[in-house]
Amino acid sequence: MKSKAHQIKACIEQYTKTKELFVETYSVLSVVRDNVKEQKYTLKEMVNIIQAFREMSKFLVDLKREVDGLQNLTESLCCAKWVTENVNTTKPKPIRTHLATGSPKVSMRAKLPKLRSEPEAYYALMEHLGVSREVVVADYVRLHWPSVCEHISELAEKGEPLPKGVKPDETYPVYSVAMLTRGDIDEVAIALKSALIEESIEKILKDGPPIVEDEDTV
Repeated sequence: MKSKAHQIKACIEQYTKTKELFVETYSVLSVVRDNVKEQKYTLKEMVNIIQAFREMSKFLVDLKREVDGLQNLTESLCCAKWVTENVNTTKPKPIRTHLATGSPKVSMRAKLPKLRSEPEAYYALMEHLGVSREVVVADYVRLHWPSVCEHISELAEKGEPLPKGVKPDETYPVYSVAMLTRGDIDEVAIALKSALIEESIEKILKDGPPIVEDEDTV
């Protein structure tokens, strides 16, 4: 089993390989696209192209789904762990590395009452939001789920109770991490190529690539 440092190095190396494949594939697509537009291919040649791209697309869709899924899972668990470790901290700090700064955020989601099935709860929530029953009945205003969830999140941050009409057991937290790029991942990837031992990898991930002094300044 590779160390955690080697696993992170492998993730960054895979980024480099994916980027190189993207550039290479895009070059091929550009040439083929031009020839398709100019109708330079026979019918049989176009069928072969269609099949090749059809199979390629399957891999890309599956890969994107897996990458997005792992990113979302890591993001959620990262935020949850940050919350746990900072439960007694008044002003917890964001997570800083050489590559990026991650700012965890906990927002709330809720199942909102529907007018047809839960009219009284719906009216109560609307009243909390400053909308009268008459306006609701006239159908001038309707609930906007993202905005209401944002409002509920703000109440939770202030330690205030949920609005009337929203059930506590039908609310749940959503963990996310806002990312701000700091270091150049391509420079880090190049530096990691020659880093073989765990300590060297960890130092580059923490401090960035070593600074090479210009001979003219020495």
